[in-house]
Amino acid sequence: MLGGGQLAIGHDSEVTGKSRDPTRMIVNLNVDNCRAEYERLKRIGVEFIREPSKEAPDLIIATLLDPDGNTLRLFEWL
Repeated sequence: MLGGGQLAIGHDSEVTGKSRDPTRMIVNLNVDNCRAEYERLKRIGVEFIREPSKEAPDLIIATLLDPDGNTLRLFEWL
C-alpha cells in the first residue's frame, strides 16, 4: 500500500483475560512480496520464527521478532 497505512483491530472469542503471552497482539505488515522481504530482512539479521508459508489460497505470511521481542507478521495478499 504505497503512501498509506491501515490499522485493523480484531476480536477473538476464544481469548479472554489479561495477556501473559507476548504473541497475544501481533502487528501485521502488508508487503508486495513476502519471500523477497523475508530474504532481505534475514540478510540484515532479523530473527524469524516462521518462514513464509501459504496460509490461504490468497495469503502468504512470515513471522518475525522485532528488536524488543515483539511478534510481527509480513502479509502478502495474492
